[in-house]
Amino acid sequence: MVRGVVPFIPTDGVHTFHIDLYGRGYSYAPLTTYDTNLYTNQLALLMQYLKWEKANIVGISMVRLAISERFNTF
Repeated sequence: MVRGVVPFIPTDGVHTFHIDLYGRGYSYAPLTTYDTNLYTNQLALLMQYLKWEKANIVGISMVRLAISERFNTF
């Protein structure tokens, strides 16, 4: 699904970063509970690792739900 969306994301003057979260797309799928907590924590940990204090995040599928439901708590 991401491959179909990426070509339509504007890149003029902005930096973009595209990821597949656990269990989605071509990413690793560990045995765990897949819920908004997992995806929210993955995004928060990635932002900490990259030392990003803020970002505009666009999500599709389950990530969209995680962003709208939980990501404002970080």
